[in-house]
Amino acid sequence: MRILIDSLGSQVQVQLQGTPPHRRLNTLYGAMHSAGASLTKQWNSEDPDVHHPEWEVCFSCGPITAAQLQGYDVFFVMTHHPVSHTPNPAFKWSDAELDAISSFVAQGGGLLLMSNHVPYPLYDIALAERFGIVLHNVFITQGGYMTMSGDLLNTEDFSATYLFAVDGLAAHDSCGISFAPPSPEFGGGTWIAKFPPGAVDTSTGKAPPPDWYYSVLVPWQKGNVVVIGNSGTVGDSGGTPSPSCGMVTYASNLMFVLNCLRLLGGQPQAPSLGYCPGGVG
Repeated sequence: MRILIDSLGSQVQVQLQGTPPHRRLNTLYGAMHSAGASLTKQWNSEDPDVHHPEWEVCFSCGPITAAQLQGYDVFFVMTHHPVSHTPNPAFKWSDAELDAISSFVAQGGGLLLMSNHVPYPLYDIALAERFGIVLHNVFITQGGYMTMSGDLLNTEDFSATYLFAVDGLAAHDSCGISFAPPSPEFGGGTWIAKFPPGAVDTSTGKAPPPDWYYSVLVPWQKGNVVVIGNSGTVGDSGGTPSPSCGMVTYASNLMFVLNCLRLLGGQPQAPSLGYCPGGVG
């Protein structure tokens, strides 16, 4: 499986340019390589449609084009915005880039888009819009951080897939995520995680509407799109004083993102919790 990471994602920028650098995404990168290497062919040898189990992780270079996406299974965006709060028009997705990403998903590719709180969704909004997903550029929080577990996770639909071995999710904050009205172009999607009671949209001082979510899945023609409300949840805790400490070790944040990458890339999930292909115990 081949994963292309957006080099202009804010979390990637911190990893590459932070002071000191290389202290933001080490846990995620290590887990991605390990997850791919450990998915052996014994697990899926009977399925000829499964992609090669190894995970090859690469980074985008320049504008996103159909040629650059060619041969990849997943495009992974971790908040397409400068690390600073200051917008930069150079980060705005061009129509050609949006067309290329839409076509990539339509042909069977997977898109994992992790956004963030205001003002960071500014450029993610147009990308999400292409798939009938509305990002609300707000700050939703519950004090220190929010925990989503129990009936706030859609285990009815995803316990064996995206929420496999996920007991809970945690985030300092989030944007809001909802679906565009159903239309011939947009068939809707399914929520994965809801905000907890007590979460507040700071722009209104009220709870976010019940049809705003922390994470959603949208099937799009032959591919799928998953959107998550905070990219800092894959960041390492400590090492980078700005932005705030990442939360990759909190709750089941890391497992959730690995599940998303695996499934968006067309690989099967483990048949059961604790199952180890070719192993004992």
